[in-house]
Amino acid sequence: MSGAPNELLTELARITRELHEALDGVRVDPRLSELATHDIPDAREKLGWVLALTEQAAHRVINAVEEGLPVASALESGAVSEPAQVQAEGKRLHALLSDILMAQSFQDLSGQAIRRVIGVAGELERRLAELVARTGGMHRDDRAAGETAAAAVAERPASRLRDQDEVDALLSSMGF
Repeated sequence: MSGAPNELLTELARITRELHEALDGVRVDPRLSELATHDIPDAREKLGWVLALTEQAAHRVINAVEEGLPVASALESGAVSEPAQVQAEGKRLHALLSDILMAQSFQDLSGQAIRRVIGVAGELERRLAELVARTGGMHRDDRAAGETAAAAVAERPASRLRDQDEVDALLSSMGF
C-alpha cells in the first residue's frame, strides 16, 4: 500500500509534464496557430462550397434526366414521326444533355478546393504528429522525473510547504 501513493504521484507528475510540454509545443509552433485560426476555417468554408456545388449539380442533372426520359422514350417508340417534330425533340434532348454536361463542370473547381483542404489536413496531421513525437519522446525521462518528484513530495507533503520558494522547488523537481 505504501507504494501506491508514490506510483500515483509518479504518474501524475508524468501526465502533468506531458501536458506542459504539449502546451509549450503548441506555443512554439506558430504554424499550428495559423492552421487553427485561418486554414481550418478556410478549409471548412471550401468544403461547404463544394457541398453546395455538388448539391446544385445533382439537382440539375436529376431534373434534366427526368425531363429527357419522356423525350427519349417518345423518339424511341416512334410516337414522334414527323421530321420537324423529331428535329425539335432532338434539339430539346441535346439541350438537356448539354445542361447535364454543364452541371458537371463544377468538378474541376471543386477538385481544386478539395486538394487544398487535403493539403491543410495533411499539414495539420504532420504538425500534430511532430508535437506528439516531441512530447512522446520524453516518456523515459518523465518516469525518472516523476520518481524524483514523488520522493520530494514524500519528504515534504504539500500541506507543509511554507512559501512560494518551496512550491517552486517542488515544481522544479517535477521538471517545470
